[in-house]
Amino acid sequence: MTANRNANALRLHERTGFEPEAAAALLSLVADYIEDGEILPAETRAWFVKAVRVMTSVEPGANGEPVEHARAAALATELGIVKRPGPPSKFVSRRDVRRLVVAYGDEVSETKLADGVAEAYGVGLSTARKHVKAAKRAIVEGNEWFAAIMAANGFDTLIEPRGGGPIS
Repeated sequence: MTANRNANALRLHERTGFEPEAAAALLSLVADYIEDGEILPAETRAWFVKAVRVMTSVEPGANGEPVEHARAAALATELGIVKRPGPPSKFVSRRDVRRLVVAYGDEVSETKLADGVAEAYGVGLSTARKHVKAAKRAIVEGNEWFAAIMAANGFDTLIEPRGGGPIS
């Protein structure tokens, strides 16, 4: 059940800046995680913590607005429950960008990857480049996290010979 819940959290997390309903559903899922005493997926945890930190750093508005109203508005905006002011953002699938980065690795320049993302999603080149860099960072962090887990459990490799002994 946790794997399904994690996959659902990631899917919702990708859509939070674009669909207020996704943000509300993700908040409900966060409540389920907390209620069940489970650890939140890293991206969801970062999203939630950032929103709380932004909300707690809000100071009273210059127009005399009560700080409670300003904090509620900041929290709702940061969580994605209400849309941010300005033109609507375009959705770019983080999963698809990561797959693209993994598939082409160092064979294709970052600029060419960004060109492909920009064309596929109809976003600007700087936005596409930002997504490619974020995907590369996420892959490196995931590899480091995985290596740390393997080292903590005494594994040098995931492949084991049929006899059960070490590979020489």
